[in-house]
Amino acid sequence: MITVVIAEDEPIVRMGLIALIEAEAEGFRIVGEAEDGQQAIMLARMHLPDLIITDIRMPVMDGLSFMSSLRQEGIPSSVLVVSGYGEFEYAQQAMRAGAEDYLLKPINADNLLPTLYALRDKMQQEKARIVHDSKEQLWSFKTSAKRLANDLWNLREPAIELELISLQHELLADGLSASALERKLAGYIALLEDEFRSIAGQELPLSPGLDKFNQHFDSFCTHIHAAMALIRGIRNWGYGKVTQAAVTYLEQHYGDSELTLTKLAQHLEMKPANFSHIFKSELAIPFSQYLIRLRMEKASEQLSESASKVYEVSAAVGFTDYAHFSKMFKRYKGCTPTEYRRLMWRQ
Repeated sequence: MITVVIAEDEPIVRMGLIALIEAEAEGFRIVGEAEDGQQAIMLARMHLPDLIITDIRMPVMDGLSFMSSLRQEGIPSSVLVVSGYGEFEYAQQAMRAGAEDYLLKPINADNLLPTLYALRDKMQQEKARIVHDSKEQLWSFKTSAKRLANDLWNLREPAIELELISLQHELLADGLSASALERKLAGYIALLEDEFRSIAGQELPLSPGLDKFNQHFDSFCTHIHAAMALIRGIRNWGYGKVTQAAVTYLEQHYGDSELTLTKLAQHLEMKPANFSHIFKSELAIPFSQYLIRLRMEKASEQLSESASKVYEVSAAVGFTDYAHFSKMFKRYKGCTPTEYRRLMWRQ
């Protein structure tokens, strides 16, 4: 069934469209009707209809503004525009704005039904393509999830970080809306849990609240890092006291722009060379890379969860040079800090 919302301010025209579709349009179901664009937006959010039939001239919010709002909110409904003879120029604008087709009033079975059936065929072809692409995406995700599950169980931290960066690039590359991104990430998490169960013979120790988060990527990474600590305990692969003390110190002082390996080694009353060797041996990552990764994760959290200016975030995570911060952030996250915030805040 193709679900339909009708937005038309003239009651007679609106009721006529509804009656015609319900009586003669096979495979279509009306799920809502609106008198203006503002009501139509509310119905679109609620039902996410396959098709919206909208007039151009409506009170409160006209058809063109309505279409713009649909796109801004990431609502993927197809739009069929209805207009009078004197509004042909508006219909042309609507087509340029992404409408699938337009009809001139008066609407009757002869001009409406062929248009609806052509749109239905196009939608079905698009859905078939999406299913095909989704299967390919699922296979890609399954392969990635299997690698990550294996790396988690064996605590290969550098490989885990590379896999997370690769996954983030793949998720953000499609320009998905926030809700679509969450759904995709939720599917990945389900695959990861299945693969980990198969490899380890037990459940992946993710925090119980993961499904309650706004499942964007930073929350997922936070849980993965927490899972690594739990797996380390399960397998009794604990860090030595020096490394544990260093990790704790870094969590508390990553915003210190003068923090260096030498400064931390002095704090731990160790020779820098000895500390560097122990740190890299146990964490399988050099101190400098670990610190940059930590700062990037903290910056990501602040960009997602606060309204601080980007240069303030840069300073808060220990970067005095904003240009250098932006360059490093793009290297780790695949986009600039400003682009990243826009992606995370997108509704």
